[in-house]
Amino acid sequence: MAYARLGGATVATVMHGFGATDVECAAAVAAVVVSSAARTDAGENARDALARRRAFARMACVDAHKGPTREAMSEAKKTISRQRMTRSAAHAAASASTPDAARADDAPLSHTSRIAREWLAAGVGCALADTMFNPLEILKVRAQQTSRAPSALAAESYAERGFVRGLFVPGLAATWMRGLSYTGFRIGLYPSVRDETLRVVGGDGFVTRLCAGAFTGGVGALVFNPIDVIRVRMQSHECVYRSTLGAFKEVAREEGVRRGLWRGAGACVARAMTLSGSQLATYDFSKRWLLQRGVFGEDAPPLHFTSSFLSGCVAQTVTQPVDTLKTLVMSKPSGDDRGAISIAIEIIKKRGVQGLYRGYWAATARQGPVMVIQMPLVEALRRHVFGLEYF
Repeated sequence: MAYARLGGATVATVMHGFGATDVECAAAVAAVVVSSAARTDAGENARDALARRRAFARMACVDAHKGPTREAMSEAKKTISRQRMTRSAAHAAASASTPDAARADDAPLSHTSRIAREWLAAGVGCALADTMFNPLEILKVRAQQTSRAPSALAAESYAERGFVRGLFVPGLAATWMRGLSYTGFRIGLYPSVRDETLRVVGGDGFVTRLCAGAFTGGVGALVFNPIDVIRVRMQSHECVYRSTLGAFKEVAREEGVRRGLWRGAGACVARAMTLSGSQLATYDFSKRWLLQRGVFGEDAPPLHFTSSFLSGCVAQTVTQPVDTLKTLVMSKPSGDDRGAISIAIEIIKKRGVQGLYRGYWAATARQGPVMVIQMPLVEALRRHVFGLEYF
């Protein structure tokens, strides 16, 4: 702009020497300054450029020898600044209105970043859902250990320690650890494993989804088995550990890492493969089936809630016998070397097959609502927080 003023003063001096009037000199100086200002912003459109030139023409009060006055130049700069701010605001609004999917396409995620986001979205959603229904999980574990009615167990715990300390806090820290690790892994990585399996095997059937869910569940259960052991023991009625971290140390010291922290790993993996495969395959398949049949018009929360409830009921019914065995194996005292098969045979001899379904109603009362909340939470976090598509 300083060069424009110098050029304008030069033009005015020359024209004045040839006898031009002050008005003619002013017009020439304004033209030079406007032309220079217009070139400083090559990205503006024709309408903005015209508005800028008119502003300069109106406000460039010219001294034939000194160029535009300081007041005129200051006012012109304010006008330019307002126009630039207007264009910046319009650009920001256009960017905000761009759909999530379009923005994701503009900046594709690396494979590692995508896996991390999938895991984190599922882990946070599952930890929140499991926290809400931790009292029902406590009653399920205790009912499986004692064969007593959940209502009697709830009344006893409430009378002894109150609701918070008796039915909400036990095992809560381990529940968070489990949600962020094991559950986040098995649910978060399912879409990637499913897509890769479908790409290699071909087809689009239920069995492929069942295998993908069983794989993520089995691997997650094997790796994070110590957290499950501690969670079950912290939720037991006769818990002897003062803290969650202290429980890890004490079990490892007294029972050993393999025989203590990985106790019942076989039953845990079997339960996880059954649960994860049936739950995720049912959820995934039912979503697509309901959309294809026109029951729901779009992939949105109402569909997520419906498919979540169906998958929760199916998964708990299929998994309950293995879930009972897993709880009994993990909570048995040190020195009891009976395996899951031995315990199953003993239960069937005493109570029949229905003995493996003890605690079923407490488990279903927890699992159904958990799934109704869990999967929609995961879907919402994937879409609106982590920039991923729906499940």
